[in-house]
Amino acid sequence: MTMEKWMIYVIIGVAVLLLLFFFIVLQRRSRRRLGGSPYTEALNAIINGDEDRALLKLKETVRQDTTNVDAYIKMGNLLRKHGEVARAIKIHRDLTARDDLTPFQQVEIYKGLILDFQAADDPERAIKYVDKLLDMDKRNEWAWQEKLKIYEKSGQWAKAFDTTKKILGRKKEKGPRLLALYKVEEGLFEMAKGQEKEGRIRLREALKIDYTCPPAYLHRGESYFREGRREDAIKEWEKFVKVNPRLSHLVFKRLEENLYEEGKFGQIEELYQGVIDSHPQNARAVIALANFYERKGETETAIEILEKGLEASPGDIPLQRNLIRCYYKQGNTEKVVSLGMEVVESFIEEKESYHCGQCGFTTDEPAWHCRKCGAWDSFLGEVGS
Repeated sequence: MTMEKWMIYVIIGVAVLLLLFFFIVLQRRSRRRLGGSPYTEALNAIINGDEDRALLKLKETVRQDTTNVDAYIKMGNLLRKHGEVARAIKIHRDLTARDDLTPFQQVEIYKGLILDFQAADDPERAIKYVDKLLDMDKRNEWAWQEKLKIYEKSGQWAKAFDTTKKILGRKKEKGPRLLALYKVEEGLFEMAKGQEKEGRIRLREALKIDYTCPPAYLHRGESYFREGRREDAIKEWEKFVKVNPRLSHLVFKRLEENLYEEGKFGQIEELYQGVIDSHPQNARAVIALANFYERKGETETAIEILEKGLEASPGDIPLQRNLIRCYYKQGNTEKVVSLGMEVVESFIEEKESYHCGQCGFTTDEPAWHCRKCGAWDSFLGEVGS
């Protein structure tokens, strides 16, 4: 072999070694950028829902590479989900001190801290980081919704009202129903402190926003009643019936008791008849009017009212139940049997309840804000027994 050929082989060999060296270096650098193999395994575990393994691999990742900010963020989030809220806060808060964060990483860290402090039941600090996030991105819809959620959960209704107005303003929407309900919550808060007048002012503000707002009329009447202002209470509940005839049954008992006390028996009949005339399928109004006559001893009239009600609402169980009772009281056993005594026996202890259309939470009282899932206006379409 000539010297010239030998030199060529040496040069080729050195070139191959250099290429191999650079390949290894680049591969190692690439692994560091990805957090190494443990980080890849952690991401796969998160995708597969194996949070325990993901947490284990994230811890391994940050031991090998303390510059992997994304691994720290994800580790903090998983710790929070596992109930280790204090550790999650420490990890996420320590990350805010770094000066090499990308805008995306800053956003993710603030999101983590917002959720951390909510889990720690610390709404003030959660709001602090929501505001930091909104300072970075005024259009961040997630941040706006979290801010609203925090105010609702902590009962800061005035701030929830203002936040909702801003959200609706950005979307160029109005949303009077929800805004009015926030005012109702403000009013109830004041009343719970014994500030009846201040509470009614808030309820009046709710009605200025949405004149149909059912709980505003309902609670204004109850507030007047607590102060011994029976006539004012009756007026509020009568307004409720006129504005919300579909929900009028919610105040029937209150109105009837107080009109009896005032000796205004004729108004009771007029009240129920007025609802039936405008809404013949309002079975509750039919039953209330029939019961009114039944108590007066006019069972025959009560039966006529119930039979007419069944023509408008065929198969309505409460109507049938009340009609069976009247037939039975009249001694008409044939009609009692034809309608079915089992209806009375099955539903004699019927208790009205209200179910949240979002989470299924049940309450015996009408509600406009679910205390379990936070949904608004989710009960009225789900009335049953």
